[in-house]
Amino acid sequence: MLFRSTSGDFLKAREEIDSLLKENMGAKDVILERGDILEAAGASEDAVKHWKWFIKRLTQTRPRPPEFYEAMNRLLNNLEKVSGADRPQRLQEALGYARFLLNTDVSLPADLKPVFEQHVQKIEAEIRSEEHTSELQSPCNLVCRLLLE
Repeated sequence: MLFRSTSGDFLKAREEIDSLLKENMGAKDVILERGDILEAAGASEDAVKHWKWFIKRLTQTRPRPPEFYEAMNRLLNNLEKVSGADRPQRLQEALGYARFLLNTDVSLPADLKPVFEQHVQKIEAEIRSEEHTSELQSPCNLVCRLLLE
């Protein structure tokens, strides 16, 4: 890690990382560090945007560098954490990325395949849970539960 904030001054850390990136846009370690800072600050939406941007840059290279798979893993982790009204959409998005990677990336390292398979399993379970919860909270089911009590 290039910069570790002990005081929690994430804004200063982000500014420092951004200035380093302006000097060298190919500095993968700086880009990874910026993602670390966004995640540590709890800025999930910003982290999602950051990892998508980084993945887009690395998608063009063949073979894909290890940082591509690390960024994809981090993107999936952040998409799984998103809450709010767009959570179902974000989970579907994460599931699509993970499945696409597993089904189409012939250069996916064998040791990383289980990592992305676990993402698929976890996301599918969360989607089922979300569907079940929304089903239980439907007006019809709420009335039925109130009548049963």
